[in-house]
Amino acid sequence: MTSLFSSGFLTLNGSSLTMVFSITSILAQILIAAVSPKEFMFFIPFSLIDILIIFAVVRRKKIILSICFWINSILFAVLTLFFIILIGALFNLPVDEITEVLKKKVQIEDGVIAALILASIQCTFTWIMIVWTCYYCYLCALKAARKECGEVYQVYVAKQLEQSV
Repeated sequence: MTSLFSSGFLTLNGSSLTMVFSITSILAQILIAAVSPKEFMFFIPFSLIDILIIFAVVRRKKIILSICFWINSILFAVLTLFFIILIGALFNLPVDEITEVLKKKVQIEDGVIAALILASIQCTFTWIMIVWTCYYCYLCALKAARKECGEVYQVYVAKQLEQSV
């Protein structure tokens, strides 16, 4: 089996990396549930998929991993589309109008308001890129785990055939 990540003493194959991503995702969702239970309702399907992925990796069930991979691929496509729309909206913000509204509501100078708006756009864009990259890496690991489970199953079948002969 090939390793996706190797650095001296640490080697992660697709299954190990998938487990790391799934467990991290579940822990993040537990944190979201602790902070805001209402928002956690949105993440329940993701939690169930992550638990199913962990089960499939441990039990080497390629069919379950394939189903989870395709569900995650569709969710990744939807997330990508959402981020493209969000980025387009961020770059088309009417900064002058927002500045005028904020000047009326809050006593802040123009330069400070513009700096705050720019900083929030930059933070949002950075967050989008981090989430998108992590999700892409998760899909790559899931695809590799799926391949590894198929290889393990083929070895198992070959051993069973040898024993039966």
